Amino acid sequence: SLKISEDLADKQEMYATIGTIGLIYSYQQNYPKALEMFLNNLKYSEALVNKEQMATDYNNIGSVYLLLKKKFNQA
Repeated sequence: SLKISEDLADKQEMYATIGTIGLIYSYQQNYPKALEMFLNNLKYSEALVNKEQMATDYNNIGSVYLLLKKKFNQA
């Protein structure tokens, strides 16, 4: 799906696909990859000048940082 979106230069679809991949990484507790996806997603929402999507991205990024902190504190 991501490759097709990239080939079509469909930024909205790329945004949705990358966000979904980020959520999957988060559910798998692969927080560094989730963070990478959410930060990448933020670039798309900024390019689309979509403040609602940007707010979602910042929320997802903050959630991952909280989860990383909890994981660090448990070590």
